[in-house]
Order: sequence, then structure tokens, then C-alpha cells
Amino acid sequence: MKKILICAIATVLVFSLASCIPINKKLNIIGDIEDITAIDVYYIDITDEKIVSDTLDEYESVYSVPAGDISDFAKEMETIVYKKYYCIIPIDYIRVFAPGYIVCIEFSDGEHEIFSQKGTLTHNGYYPEEYSGPLSWEEEIESLIK
Repeated sequence: MKKILICAIATVLVFSLASCIPINKKLNIIGDIEDITAIDVYYIDITDEKIVSDTLDEYESVYSVPAGDISDFAKEMETIVYKKYYCIIPIDYIRVFAPGYIVCIEFSDGEHEIFSQKGTLTHNGYYPEEYSGPLSWEEEIESLIK
């Protein structure tokens, strides 16, 4: 009984010291690519404000994917590598995204997904992920929009 209790306490201590476990994964668009109505790329240069999907209306997009290229652009985006963090304890996210490029994908049902260097925001919630490809996040997005 003492061994089980000691193991349980040790496990709790280990998890409390390491709150997130990183795993590499490809970017995943949750909605169907056929239902995408628009893809816009924004450049956010602020650091002190909370950026959420509603505040993107305050910015002008730097690039809008032409309607005929939406499917190809979305498939290219799904090749981007993220480091996904599986968090064991809840984390309060004050800033949803770091400054830089943000890609907003809108679907025919009004839902949207937002991708940035530091995370993904979907109708299911916020996912703490970090871009980890061979290029910088800026270079990766700029290669897609040119």
C-alpha cells in the first residue's frame, strides 16, 4: 500500500513540474476543405492586446486567397509542421496569438479557424501549438502567398 501511495505522489509531482508534453504534428484544418469560402492572411504587429477572432475585423488582410486557389492553399497549409502541446493542467491564455502572420479560414456555415505561429483557434477552442518547420513562420506564410 505504501508503494502505491509513493508512486502516486511521485507521479503527481512529475506532472506538476512538466505541465505540457510536446509532440510534432501537421497542421490540421478541422472543417471540410470543400466548405471553405474564404482564406485571409493578416499581419498583426501588436504585443499588448488580446487577439481573438472578433478583433481580426479591425485589421485589413494582407492577402486574400483567390476563390479558385482556396483548395490548393488549404492543402499546402496542411503540410505545415506544428509542435502540439498536450497540457496536463489547465492554462489561462491571455494572448491567443503572438505578433506576426495569422491565417483565417472561413467556412460556409459561418465557422472559422485561425492559425498562427503560437496556436490554433477553432470553434472547439484554443490549441497551444507552435510552428516548428524548417523555415520561420513568416517565411512559410510568405511562400504560400506569393
